[in-house]
Amino acid sequence: MAETQRTPAAALSEVHPHPAAQAWRASGGALAVERVESLRQGRHCRVDRLVIVDIGPEISEAGMLRVGTLMARSPELFTSLEHALSFHRVTNPLYTEAMLRHRVEHGTRAVEGGLTWKYDRGLRDAVRAGTWRDPIDLWPLWRGIACPILLVRGADSDVLSPEIAKRMLEENSNTRYAEVAGAGHTVPGDQPAAFRTLLTDFLSA
Repeated sequence: MAETQRTPAAALSEVHPHPAAQAWRASGGALAVERVESLRQGRHCRVDRLVIVDIGPEISEAGMLRVGTLMARSPELFTSLEHALSFHRVTNPLYTEAMLRHRVEHGTRAVEGGLTWKYDRGLRDAVRAGTWRDPIDLWPLWRGIACPILLVRGADSDVLSPEIAKRMLEENSNTRYAEVAGAGHTVPGDQPAAFRTLLTDFLSA
């Protein structure tokens, strides 16, 4: 996790010396809140616009339960690409076949016997052991972000609840809010055209 937290800021500084716009989804969005505010406090902020997709400084209890259950039950080995695709079809029913294949191909890696997840197994093991916790209070960091923010919520999401989204708007006045009908937590995959329009309009404003 330490490596994951270090990489976005370091990579951005190396390849993009000027202010940039960033879009983050899910756990990446929570990481972005921490990194953008840390960069600002260090007077090295290179982000002039931020898009947060269906995540907040905290996750609703219902979403935490569903995601935790899914992680705990996720197989550690997919014996074939089709095995991985069939698993993801159940959890991402609105994805097109092309988007589903893209997600699987970029979210897994080849190992002996098939495919496994790219993300750290330690996260899944922590869920299974009942030790999964987020030790960071992100609300103070959220309040400190000074650049314009677009907060996107899937209307059917159980991860970013309406109550948490409302509090985010109240605690950071730089935030513009958009809710996407027909989308759950994975907004870009559930409603790609609507998400693309939101992103384009925000970045070009």
